[in-house]
Amino acid sequence: MGGLISILVILVLVTLQGSFLPLFSINGIVADLSLIFIVMLSLKKGNTYTLLLAAWAGLLQDVVFLDFIGVNIAAKVFTSYIIINFKDYYYKDNLLMTLLTLVYATFIHQGITHYFMTFVDMVDFGYYQVLLNYFAPLLILNLITLIIFYLPLKKFISCKNFYQV
Repeated sequence: MGGLISILVILVLVTLQGSFLPLFSINGIVADLSLIFIVMLSLKKGNTYTLLLAAWAGLLQDVVFLDFIGVNIAAKVFTSYIIINFKDYYYKDNLLMTLLTLVYATFIHQGITHYFMTFVDMVDFGYYQVLLNYFAPLLILNLITLIIFYLPLKKFISCKNFYQV
């Protein structure tokens, strides 16, 4: 299990995020399913393959949701890299620490995304407005989604031969 299946899982998650999850949105904002999956992978596996899967998830999101490629790739890879490199200092294998890591990951990811989109003039409002109008609903949806899918994701990722397929 793992490598190929993870590629397909990310493809399904991005498809769900663009098609089915808007039914459960808050002001048009949906949970970032691939970010949740990448956070779990980074915490449980934390290797080069995880960074490649983060780049794959970012590429899919850039193609589906944005007009140009690179924003989500950079945000997801950097977020995954930060989690992989700092997880040994703070992470314990429980739901609370995973939720806290998701809060940090969402903040880092959205900060990078907002910075790049401001840089290319796709967004013209300030970071405070982003925090209130976009980040808070996204964070709530991400946390609720992680609580619901924590155990199945944990079981899926904790396979010993995860990256061998």
